[in-house]
Amino acid sequence: MFGEGKIDEGIAEYNRVLKEHGDAPDLRDDYSRLLIDAKRDAEAEAAIAVTLAKNPKDIAALLQRVTVEIDRRNLIAAAADIKALQNAQSFSAELTYQQSRLFGARGEIVRQGDLLTQTLQANPRMLKARLDLSGVLVAAGQVKLALETLEQADANAKRTANYVYHHNMALIAAGNYEEARRGVSAGLAQSRSPRFLCQDAMLRLRSQDLAGARQSLESAFQLAPADPGTLNLLGEVMKRQNEGARYIAMVRDAAAKNPKASLLQNMLGRQLETLGDLNGARTAFEAQRAAGDAAGADEAIAYLDMRAGALEQASQRLRGLVKTHDSAVARLMLAEIETRRNAPAGLVASHYLKALQLEPANVPAMNNLAELFASRQGKYEDALFWAERALALAPNNPAVEDTIGWIYFRQGKFDTALSFLEKSLKESDQPLVHYHLAGALLAIGDWSRGRKEYQTALRMDPDSEFRAVIAPLFESHVAK
Repeated sequence: MFGEGKIDEGIAEYNRVLKEHGDAPDLRDDYSRLLIDAKRDAEAEAAIAVTLAKNPKDIAALLQRVTVEIDRRNLIAAAADIKALQNAQSFSAELTYQQSRLFGARGEIVRQGDLLTQTLQANPRMLKARLDLSGVLVAAGQVKLALETLEQADANAKRTANYVYHHNMALIAAGNYEEARRGVSAGLAQSRSPRFLCQDAMLRLRSQDLAGARQSLESAFQLAPADPGTLNLLGEVMKRQNEGARYIAMVRDAAAKNPKASLLQNMLGRQLETLGDLNGARTAFEAQRAAGDAAGADEAIAYLDMRAGALEQASQRLRGLVKTHDSAVARLMLAEIETRRNAPAGLVASHYLKALQLEPANVPAMNNLAELFASRQGKYEDALFWAERALALAPNNPAVEDTIGWIYFRQGKFDTALSFLEKSLKESDQPLVHYHLAGALLAIGDWSRGRKEYQTALRMDPDSEFRAVIAPLFESHVAK
């Protein structure tokens, strides 16, 4: 029943069989594994909890709990369970694989790749590790190596739908569209599933076949109306066809028909938030909570409160959240709230540092921490340390380039500042960078270009706080 997608019927049958066989541990482990595969995390957590209540050292159940915790981004709990398994000398390829997922969730992609490689060395037949590693390599631009990694799978693995799907994605990333088209056709012949229909739509979009892409996506939607990936791509196509309103209606209808799909409820909330329907978004996020993702819902609702200026309400929600489900997202929001309140720099910095403890590769946290050290504490060397770390992780990030440029400006190193600010502006046309670049140009004596940049910034954002910083520089120049 689970294999046929009849999840509710499968749950009922498993509960009957478990009762009939005295709640046997091996049956319960199989049951919770199927629930995890079906993305029914709430039911999986409940089943795992029963197993661990009877035997707290059940290795299979502990590993399954780690899987769910990472899926829910409850990374502190996942790390604690992994540590407990290591202390119990329960080393295995599966444990190494779950460690890789933990590092991936933290944004430590290099460490994730290393652990996936170790997993495959211990168990070359673990297909999920091989597929994850191919995804990491594709994201890193190492597409050839990704394809080589996939080709090393055994013959049986290559016949699976999972393998064909990931192989197609690598081929698309490599620009080998002809072979990818053959792979998609083979995948559809094997299983007319939403993910192969989405790949078909991706290839059709490349050739500007909007109608064909939409037809494939609507077929995928009929098969899996709660799949966020399908709806995301369908939304892109329908918006290009000027049918955005109809798309929102489809998402709303899908969410209403699939109340237990927490990702779908979140997706509806994000769409409504973008449209400015904050009350509707809040209702969707509450539905996300009811579907089992309380942590994700609290983060989303706290952000709505921040948008509405209800800082204390948002702060209370986030402070409660980090006690049980700490996350970099929550810490970044707490840092922003304290910044708006003009809280001491040390308190703001503590949230950024905690975010980096949770996600050591979090570029926004590094960038914001750098700006905090420079603007409020005058610790330029510390500021450059964090900003340069962020730039190493995101080499063409215009926000980080602007931060570094403005740090050098504050240090009086105007020529160096200018190179970073000009590069930032090429990457992203933002008023903040125009203001900063205007100041740097004036500082090196290029009044004409500086005035032009300043006027551009004024047109784009006359109410910017940085107008007050740059305007006096121009006034003093005129006075001279």
